[in-house]
Amino acid sequence: MRTIFLTFFLLVGLCTNAQNTDLEVQIDSITHHDTSTSERIFTVHYHIKNKAKSLISLVLNTKELRSNMYNNSSWIPSYRLFQEKKMIETNTVFDSKKSDAVLKKIMQDLENNRKGLADYLLKQQKELKIKTSKKIIESIVRFQPNETKNFSATLSWDKNRYHKFEDNEYFLDQKTTHYLDLFLYLNKEELTSTLLPEDLKIILNDPTIITGWIYTNKVEINFKY
Repeated sequence: MRTIFLTFFLLVGLCTNAQNTDLEVQIDSITHHDTSTSERIFTVHYHIKNKAKSLISLVLNTKELRSNMYNNSSWIPSYRLFQEKKMIETNTVFDSKKSDAVLKKIMQDLENNRKGLADYLLKQQKELKIKTSKKIIESIVRFQPNETKNFSATLSWDKNRYHKFEDNEYFLDQKTTHYLDLFLYLNKEELTSTLLPEDLKIILNDPTIITGWIYTNKVEINFKY
């Protein structure tokens, strides 16, 4: 069901936005280091180049990456993971420890506030929107004509090789080559429900902010020991 939703989201987006030819986006390398026997940190190094002859701006969080399986945001880059030519359709390969910790905190907060649950949820929703709106505005990146900027974002792998999503099972075979690419989906209107009115006005009235979508190249990512 989630796969269907993601596919629908991407199809709608690709129908309403064209591939952006003003940008060059490429992964330059993916490095890694083991912090322990149970964690490997990957750093995805990539660059974005403005190929246009005028100033352009992107609403883009360049510090994070999210799995394409669960990323319904138009301002955070998605990654796709491949085992040889087959895409691994799960969001559990990276950052599972962080996700578990966040979920545990949420459940604890709900338990602590269950008597006033409706008021608590409303308060949390308002605080989240304020925080997210501010973060989006701060994420606007501006490029002069022909300017190239380098970025990097990290992914944490807990070295678990077995993963399951819905009816699909995956094993990260260390004898097999794996690849990763990025997908940037740039938009303005889709941020309407996420932004505060005053922040939405800033983005909608900025003619330099461009929309569209673009895939990067695929680069090998090392799951071997």
